[in-house]
Amino acid sequence: MTSKIAEEFGRLFEVGFNIGILAYIKEKQIHHRFRNLYLQELQQLKLSKMLKYIVNQVISSLDREMIQQWSIFFLQKGFLCGLNFFGEYIQSIGWGEQYKLKNIEILYYQCRFSGDNSIGTYDKNTVQ
Repeated sequence: MTSKIAEEFGRLFEVGFNIGILAYIKEKQIHHRFRNLYLQELQQLKLSKMLKYIVNQVISSLDREMIQQWSIFFLQKGFLCGLNFFGEYIQSIGWGEQYKLKNIEILYYQCRFSGDNSIGTYDKNTVQ
């Protein structure tokens, strides 16, 4: 059971990481070709359902409280890591100045907010 919860924490971190990267792209107004693709998926994510699924894997009320706090921590940590990672990447290749950011266009970015990464709470292939 602990490995399953650790796996779910990893998914929360990955979701947060990708949200952080997308937030950086939006904040810096970097041109991209994926339009609202990920925004639509993000709108379907229900953090409360995801947390409930993870928390329901333990019995103790103290463990449930800790799992909920750790879940939020992993999501936040992932967000900050993604935001900082992408910003540092842009800086390291010398594109950090505002005038250079306007000349960047992201042709492809892959992330997923459905299926396993939604901890089974959203399947984009299922009609809603």
